[in-house]
Amino acid sequence: MQVTLVFCEHAAVRQDSRLDIHGMVSELHAPGFPARQDAITLAGYIEWDPDTRGRQAFQVNVVDDDGNSLLTVDGHSDVSAHPSEFGRPRTPLVFRLQSLVFPEAGRYSAVADVGG
Repeated sequence: MQVTLVFCEHAAVRQDSRLDIHGMVSELHAPGFPARQDAITLAGYIEWDPDTRGRQAFQVNVVDDDGNSLLTVDGHSDVSAHPSEFGRPRTPLVFRLQSLVFPEAGRYSAVADVGG
């Protein structure tokens, strides 16, 4: 299994399952801290192992460099059989985050925990 996540301004899943990502964010600047980001989107995919089936729980945490969580999103995906010619089964993820507060300057990451 592989998880890919990015912060961006906006993301949407197309009908053909492609993920459109707009305004990918690598840095946010603030005049002072704590700093609030009114809205930001966390988007990406979980690419499942070929033999994964059924309801799969996952959790995504936005964490600081010390591993302290700012925000947790719990979710699940129902993974079904997927023709091998289309690659591995994938779950697109789009989370619109509101009023995310960064307590201090530093590096923040999105960390996924899938299946415990």
